[in-house]
Amino acid sequence: MRTPVTVLLALALLGACDDAASAPPAIDTTQFAAPGPRARIPDSEKSILLDRTSEFQRDILSDNLVTLSEYERAYLSFTQCIIEGGYKFDKEPTLTALMDFDYRIIYPIEDVERGRSVHEACRVEFTQEVELAWSHKEFAGEADIINEAQKRMVACAQEAGIDVSEYEDLRSLRQERSEDFYTCLFVVQEQMNLPGWGG
Repeated sequence: MRTPVTVLLALALLGACDDAASAPPAIDTTQFAAPGPRARIPDSEKSILLDRTSEFQRDILSDNLVTLSEYERAYLSFTQCIIEGGYKFDKEPTLTALMDFDYRIIYPIEDVERGRSVHEACRVEFTQEVELAWSHKEFAGEADIINEAQKRMVACAQEAGIDVSEYEDLRSLRQERSEDFYTCLFVVQEQMNLPGWGG
């Protein structure tokens, strides 16, 4: 830690001979920081992921931990790869409420096969194993988000006339498969930024 100039001047005036000893102890502020999303790779999976991945992803995975910034870096490189391959995103990679990247690419009809090939190559190079590792992520508030989504889903289903008392939980409610059920599901996904969420 650098000692402020004013403190140095004061010490000089007092004839102090050991600035280092006079400086206040450093404070570890990291202990006060809220833990961000991070994924710790299980030991049983680490060697498998490292053996088959690219150098880019190996650099991220080698410490057995994937942080949000590393996850974002992987998708930034993936995005650039797609663009350099000659394609555009209909929806660029965006973090969902559950801290997963969601994106959409629409390929020209006459160029679908090449587009899929470029997509696969970019994924293999930049995100494939990182995404597998990220599936183990944990972050504060995750359970609250899921609980809130489930509550909204049940409330919407009841409002649509679905007798939710017939079902043990939201998973069994999925058996409803009616148009009203899927309408509610889409509404909750949109409200809470949970694309692809199914309960």
